[in-house]
Amino acid sequence: MSGQADWPPSAEALLPLLGLSESAEVVADAGAYLRPGRDPDEAGTLVARTAWLVADPERGVVLRSADRVLQVAVAAEGGR
Repeated sequence: MSGQADWPPSAEALLPLLGLSESAEVVADAGAYLRPGRDPDEAGTLVARTAWLVADPERGVVLRSADRVLQVAVAAEGGR
């Protein structure tokens, strides 16, 4: 991928390519997936820099797009 294309691609466009389960969904409130007790300033910055967040509760995976990077994390039980 070159740096010429719009970034990030839409989450909906990527969903079929990610190999996630049928239960994967774009999360409207990225802050809901932050671990409890996170510093409020840090949490606000993370949410502000998040272009989109996809959660797959069936596979326990969360994908986040921010700053030309896709991050993948294993979600703890309870989705955080």
